[in-house]
Amino acid sequence: MSRETVFVTGGTGFIGSAVLESLAARDVSLRALVRGSAGPDLPADAVQGDLTDIAPWERALPAGGTVLHCAAVTGKAPARVHHAVNDAATAALLDACARAGVGRFVFVSSVAARFPDRRRYPYAQSKAAAEAAVRSSSLEWVIARPTQVLGPGSAIADGLRRLACGPIGVRFGTGRVPMQPIHVRDAARALVWLATEGPPGIEVDLGGPEVLTAGELLRRFRLGAGRSGGPWLPVPLGPVRAVLGALEPFALPILPLTAGQLASFVEGNAGVARPPFPPGLPAPEHDLETMLADRNDDG
Repeated sequence: MSRETVFVTGGTGFIGSAVLESLAARDVSLRALVRGSAGPDLPADAVQGDLTDIAPWERALPAGGTVLHCAAVTGKAPARVHHAVNDAATAALLDACARAGVGRFVFVSSVAARFPDRRRYPYAQSKAAAEAAVRSSSLEWVIARPTQVLGPGSAIADGLRRLACGPIGVRFGTGRVPMQPIHVRDAARALVWLATEGPPGIEVDLGGPEVLTAGELLRRFRLGAGRSGGPWLPVPLGPVRAVLGALEPFALPILPLTAGQLASFVEGNAGVARPPFPPGLPAPEHDLETMLADRNDDG
């Protein structure tokens, strides 16, 4: 009997590469969508292509198999790009998967997709729109929402480290909103389980083993870098986000961050406990101290 095929989009990305590493230990046939050169260490058959132009590689989608959709635009990108890739391209991929007879579609979303106020956050808007497309599709689907994903190569960890570890630490807002970071390998293990063993039609938030305030998370980053616990510069969120929002239409490339990227300091970034979680969902194995120290791929 032939092995099940799992097709991973964003196979060379931060989360996608960890997902492929986890899937490589399973008895599945692996394909990965990559935009550039895959390199000799990719543990999957590379499918060259762009998410916004599906036709050239649509035939590689696995009939009866699983698509684990990790590819996304994150960070400081124009709103039109977030919507083109995270929203419109996901909807087009769902249609292509239906035509190909794909069995299961696992969508890697974000807890930001359910922020109450997404007006200044096109990434969150695009993820919420993509979730709606997933729910309305004819496929067997799963939606996974990671929190802040840390680990080797994490842009989020680098940004938090820059805020926390200067001569004076920078703290946006009150610092009291909840955070629940998860290690990239723990997120990958959970995603692989959802793709290969979990039940369909579920939405799962993926967070780490510890919930703490934003201020405490920044303090732990600072202490982990060998600095003292202070001093801190509190920065009011309202005025800063208003200024950034006004500048973004014509100065986005030179801004250090966007109004949307500060949304986590307004809304928090913790998973929502929605018991019962599906039995068998892997529990996180990496504690916060490991996440804070893990800049290199040393386990």
